[in-house]
Amino acid sequence: MFADADGDRTRDDGETVIQVIAGFGEKHSVATTTRRRRLRFSPLGLSMGSNATFTVCDLGSRTPPKAVILSNTGRARFSDTRADGSPLACG
Repeated sequence: MFADADGDRTRDDGETVIQVIAGFGEKHSVATTTRRRRLRFSPLGLSMGSNATFTVCDLGSRTPPKAVILSNTGRARFSDTRADGSPLACG
């Protein structure tokens, strides 16, 4: 996560890194309904883009998939189904 001072969606020299989080590695995958590759938030905390459901899958099938549903207001919630109530699918 970084502060994108010039709004070009790329971290440049001098732009502050806010937080780094390790990825899921090879045992998990994450897919989104809108094929978003990045999460962007405005200074007011609003999610810039459309609503999206991020599905987190355990590739070993030991754990059922979970969803993180992100609204344009920046509110995230966890779910066992997609936003419309349909089942989550992996792969």
